[in-house]
Amino acid sequence: MLRKIFLLVAVVLATGCTIIPEDIRVPDDTNLVSYNKAVTGGDGVKGKMARWGGVIVGVENKENKTWVEVVNFPLNHYGRPNTFEETIGRFKVELDGFVDPINFEEGRSVT
Repeated sequence: MLRKIFLLVAVVLATGCTIIPEDIRVPDDTNLVSYNKAVTGGDGVKGKMARWGGVIVGVENKENKTWVEVVNFPLNHYGRPNTFEETIGRFKVELDGFVDPINFEEGRSVT
């Protein structure tokens, strides 16, 4: 019986762990704005931190910036888009300067 309890506790702890890469990690006390909240939150969420991901569907280079359009998917515990889930919309990311489309090609996953 004790062995079963230990195994259950180990499984619960292991499934609760998240391993987010350092370059997209934020402090534990930071409240990230979800995609749904951003869509419905209006001005109350502007300027707040978010972590979204998905699959690139378009890249548009302008004179001094680049727009990357992404189909949004929920992120898994590694911070990667889970493309097996339902998509809940799209978003665009504005990047300063020129972005080589080969690095942001259509079909590539991003977070």
